[in-house]
Amino acid sequence: MHAQGQTFADVTEGTKTAWERLHYDWSDPQRVVDQPLLPGPFGDLVRSAEGTLRGPGWRYFWDGLTDGMGIESLPPEARTIVAQTSAPRADLLLGYWDEILHGSNAATRTHREADLAAIAARGAGYHWVTASDPAPAYAQWLADALPGVQVTVMPGGHFPHLAHPADLAKLLAAVLGNPAT
Repeated sequence: MHAQGQTFADVTEGTKTAWERLHYDWSDPQRVVDQPLLPGPFGDLVRSAEGTLRGPGWRYFWDGLTDGMGIESLPPEARTIVAQTSAPRADLLLGYWDEILHGSNAATRTHREADLAAIAARGAGYHWVTASDPAPAYAQWLADALPGVQVTVMPGGHFPHLAHPADLAKLLAAVLGNPAT
């Protein structure tokens, strides 16, 4: 969590090879916005699958992605939560990945570097929780763009809040200035 307000939150999630910095904006309940940091190979994958995502095979593509999210490594009750709360729809995926589908990695990089410069100028903290150590080139790019960035590795896939709920709660409390006891 990098920043939050009544109608927005900035977070980062991902793996060693694909990550996203997301800006969620729910000020308009009909349209929730998020923005990826650097989509990298994931952006290429999504762009190459646009035709599938716009057709009847979208669910096959989505199910392939979920196979790599570490769901099988979650405790049984957490797997149940994922199964019971996952209700993807093609239109939601297309909206979620709109910037990736309609832009290039270079354009996204330019936008995110401006976003990171604004965060740095405000003196706001930036803490990234990830399932594995970031690629060295990405870690260096992020540190150069945002000095003082903190990275916490919580193995277990795409759902650190389910794999390590107590650890993540303590981290968020500390980041927000309310150390957990």
